[in-house]
Amino acid sequence: MRAEEDPMRFWQRQRAFDRSDIFLQEYGMVELCLGLGLPEALITPYTTLYCVPNCFIEVYTDGQVFGYHAPFDTPEFSKGFGALDLTMLNTWFGQYHYDDGQFKQRLAEVRDGNLQVDGVDLMAMQTILGELYAKHLLANYGLFPRTDPMKAFPPLTRVEGDGIYLGGNFGQRAYDERLSHPPTCVLDIAPGLRAVHQMDQIIEIATRNRAAPFQYLTINRHPFPGSVIMNYLKLKGRHLTGSDDLVKLLYEKGQVVCFGGELAVLTQDLINIREQDGDPPGFIDLAFYVSGHPPVIDASEAEALLRNLHRLLALDGMLVMGFPAGESTPGHVSLTELVSLAMRQMFFLTRGHTGLPQDRLPTYMVFTKG
Repeated sequence: MRAEEDPMRFWQRQRAFDRSDIFLQEYGMVELCLGLGLPEALITPYTTLYCVPNCFIEVYTDGQVFGYHAPFDTPEFSKGFGALDLTMLNTWFGQYHYDDGQFKQRLAEVRDGNLQVDGVDLMAMQTILGELYAKHLLANYGLFPRTDPMKAFPPLTRVEGDGIYLGGNFGQRAYDERLSHPPTCVLDIAPGLRAVHQMDQIIEIATRNRAAPFQYLTINRHPFPGSVIMNYLKLKGRHLTGSDDLVKLLYEKGQVVCFGGELAVLTQDLINIREQDGDPPGFIDLAFYVSGHPPVIDASEAEALLRNLHRLLALDGMLVMGFPAGESTPGHVSLTELVSLAMRQMFFLTRGHTGLPQDRLPTYMVFTKG
């Protein structure tokens, strides 16, 4: 199947398939599946169009997307999967959700650099799947389970004028902070798909004012979230205005920019760009590092990231960090450790706002620059 072909039309075709009908085969889908150990009998148009993209999205959003699928022997899947071995399907893609399957687990090893698969253009796959997932978020399009962004990845932060609003989801209190002036530049660190809520605000304001309320920069560990965010903005702008002109204007002015890569490296790149242009690095009025999941960063990178943020933040700027309190994943820092590292880099902790003991409800820590 060609990447530009409508996936739903492809999905609905009922006939004998050959290797050329494998979804994204021109970008190495077959090589990816074989490299992860998936039995060749399971490399079919249905598994590569339905199962693999869903695993891909769960892995490259670092847990923001997690869902159940119907058992493979239900009528919903019988036409596509009925001829395949049910035990093998459950082993590789889980009986009810992909987290229990070997495919998602091995794909995570590729993401983390612990498993090398040759002949695969992961960048192109992330770009294409990002566009498809953006369509899905706007219209529950095609390949993915129905998603409510407000529930799946709620807006944990909001900026209106000089007001910073935190929390207010699933019974958590809403907290507000104030900057000394409305921000001209906001840096969102590893927001993942949560940034689509910021896109909603930006495009609605830009539709009225022909400009974004502030420059919005995001940095994520992988290109996939950035592809979703930028395509979401384009599609939302097209829906509201009937053309792509407004979003092109925002892009040309650099008012919305998404980067993918190591967080410490990307923030150092921002410093380097400013210095090469002869500008002081302290241009960011507000930085968010907030998630409903524990931080996905080790102590060494976290220290480098915070050191860079201290240089990037304006003198009267604000850093807001928020994660579930007391939680961490193996090899990664906790919120408590992040706070300690931030204070070591001469950030002043001015306030803390308590989360709730449920997932996706972070405890927020507010810092100013020392």
